[in-house]
Amino acid sequence: MMARTFSFALLLVMLPAVAQDPVVAKDPGGQAPPASRAAATPPVTVTLMFAGGTLAEFCAQLRQLEPRANIVVAPLAADAKLPSMALRGAGLEQALEGACAVAESRALIRMKEFRGPGEPVFTILAQEPTMGGGASRPGPAGPSGPGSAAATAAARTEASEVFSLNRLLDAKDGFPVTTVLSAIEAATGGEQALAMLRFHKDSGLLIVRGRQEQMALVRDVLANLERDVLDRRKQEHARKGAGSEPAKDGK
Repeated sequence: MMARTFSFALLLVMLPAVAQDPVVAKDPGGQAPPASRAAATPPVTVTLMFAGGTLAEFCAQLRQLEPRANIVVAPLAADAKLPSMALRGAGLEQALEGACAVAESRALIRMKEFRGPGEPVFTILAQEPTMGGGASRPGPAGPSGPGSAAATAAARTEASEVFSLNRLLDAKDGFPVTTVLSAIEAATGGEQALAMLRFHKDSGLLIVRGRQEQMALVRDVLANLERDVLDRRKQEHARKGAGSEPAKDGK
């Protein structure tokens, strides 16, 4: 009897020690191990329709959509002109790089990213044109004076546009992106004829810069390809409709 009473008392003494919470090990800095820390912050993505305007207005719209967007714009870059753009689920870095690529300005517009412990900071920089010419791509070699002025005037006739290729790149009825780009290059005179031809895969946007007559050819090519895609879809729907009709009596 005394032995059972002693065992019961010993069990009561041991219970508090067993019920204690497990001790969580900490690193020397007093922080919890990486496994217990909060999950990493998801990347910043934006979806917007920009009607066109200045680079400063574009950045302001990005900040309004995403409060975590840290964007610094140099004064010389703020007034750069942008065409209308449609972005869908684009990364913030890609959105700013695309805007800088099509920005129209007498200065060279570029973006630089600064990373650290917090959210990255994107700085839009502008490089002043040199005395010998502007920041646009150089024209044919020639004497200074009238020749350089003619090159600058030719550069000013260039325009930038952004096209969405999502309807053309449908996996079932559309075209491969290589087919679309090669058609544009063939229509505009080859790869070197356009000042810029870039495709952003994640958003499906095509960024084009060239002379006015080249831009008209690009629009014609895309319009014809889109008509071909629509014709394919109509034919597919017609075949499905014919296959679903009940068999008619041959009598």
